[in-house]
Amino acid sequence: MEQLRAARADGEDLRYESVAAPTLLLLASSLGKQHIADRMTYAERIADTRVEHVPGTHFLHTDSPDLVARLIAEHLGA
Repeated sequence: MEQLRAARADGEDLRYESVAAPTLLLLASSLGKQHIADRMTYAERIADTRVEHVPGTHFLHTDSPDLVARLIAEHLGA
């Protein structure tokens, strides 16, 4: 969390490039093309980002709990 807090610059601009921790980005299948493109900018700006497309809506943890749990466990090396 400290790295994410440190990534916040003055105002709304975030310095994603300063995030050094491996990052898991879960994208809901219900997102429109523009929303996915917007989210992919995070992956492009954070060096070590793994992107996973998950069936569901904004509530991925309730829409696809087993898949989300597995992806998080894999990400954490469990």
